[in-house]
Amino acid sequence: MTGSPELLEYFLVEATEYIDAIDQLVSSPQLTPDTNALLASARALRGSASMANAESISEIGLALEQLSLRLRDSSLAWTEDLFHAIRGSVADLRSLVRHVRIWSEEDEIRAQAASVSLRRFIPADARRPTPPSSDATTPVFVALQTAAIAAELDAFANAPDERRSLDDAVARTRTLRGIAGISDYPPLAEVADSVERFARTLVPDMPPHARETELFRSAAEVMRDAADQLRATGRCTLGESGVARFARAVAALEVQDPEPAPVRVDSLFYGDSAGHVVAPTTAPTESPATRLHRELMTRSEHLRRLVGDARRAHDPVSRQRAASTLREALKEAASLTATFGAHQARALFSDAAAATDLLGHEELDAIDGACGLAMAPFTSIDELERRLAVVQRARVATPKSTPVIAPRITPPFSAPATPPKASPVIAPPPPPPPPVLRLPLNDSAPPRVTASGPAPAEPITDPEKVPQPRAAAAP
Repeated sequence: MTGSPELLEYFLVEATEYIDAIDQLVSSPQLTPDTNALLASARALRGSASMANAESISEIGLALEQLSLRLRDSSLAWTEDLFHAIRGSVADLRSLVRHVRIWSEEDEIRAQAASVSLRRFIPADARRPTPPSSDATTPVFVALQTAAIAAELDAFANAPDERRSLDDAVARTRTLRGIAGISDYPPLAEVADSVERFARTLVPDMPPHARETELFRSAAEVMRDAADQLRATGRCTLGESGVARFARAVAALEVQDPEPAPVRVDSLFYGDSAGHVVAPTTAPTESPATRLHRELMTRSEHLRRLVGDARRAHDPVSRQRAASTLREALKEAASLTATFGAHQARALFSDAAAATDLLGHEELDAIDGACGLAMAPFTSIDELERRLAVVQRARVATPKSTPVIAPRITPPFSAPATPPKASPVIAPPPPPPPPVLRLPLNDSAPPRVTASGPAPAEPITDPEKVPQPRAAAAP
């Protein structure tokens, strides 16, 4: 065998599992095996052997794949002779896989004999099988991979010093994520990605933290549950408790790094006219607005794709992963706009990244609208700032939920009450007339004035005292 030592080690683990699966399926000459599961295991064995350059073992896997396909199509009957041929090839495969690193001529002869014993049941005109349906093979292959990942993660959680188990689990997560139909079994792809991502952060010479161990244990629980369901029903409907436990473990390890202070490019230059280590170009080919627009085009398209992924995320693990990815992209957009002095754009992206309900409809609509405005051409950074200021004001001012307005209740009609009879109003007496000043006929005595007016004149009884009219003066 000409494969690399690391690849051969990986092949040893995988091939042994596929052979065990075939051995369990072919258990009795009277009981026809599950042809879909047998086809998936044989095909996986052939693919793994081809990757490891174990061509002789790959030929045996191809013969098993052809037999499984004919059994599934009912063009080949399940007989006792066929049962013993497959059981003999399983025994040969176990020995050949163990000798893959020290392959000899005897092993080559034994592999060819095993292939010939299987091909005698296949007609000469049917050497190469038609590609099997992915609906039949994918669940079995995913079940094998998830079960192996769960076993490796449990082994590492119980013995953290043995990093070999974790390395094997990470290698299998990459294989699992590369399956074409893995998106039909959420959230296995997100779990595999999180396991690989946090495994790379472990310090080689230090034991894992309790939070990291909890992450691997919860991931093993999700993978084991998925493997059991796929083997039993061919479908994957994970329980909420295991998925929620893994989501909490991921959230506990998601460390929010403090946002660095923005640095403008022009602040890196000295203020004098002397030579600098970094000098600006004398004739810039593009304006800052043009460069910012070109950068925002790519960032905005990426943000819109993440917003679409966030809208389609429903389970806790997928939502946690979507929120984390979207938050990191928003921070990068905020840092980019800050370097160009677009403070309104930076505030919008930073506030959105720090939002507690990042996956809410209001926040996602605001991010999508801001990306649309950023992708539209603008002639200056101020124009972009004015556009995004509208989105920021709407984002801050718009309530998160529609306020409930109490219905206006109209009171029933009732006749107005009869007003009480008013008591008669007694008019006040008119004011007394103003006092009249009466002057005496003679000038001898001044008139007497009292508080109520001059004193009344006394009656004149003496005729001599009756005043006589004055005679007119002579001309």
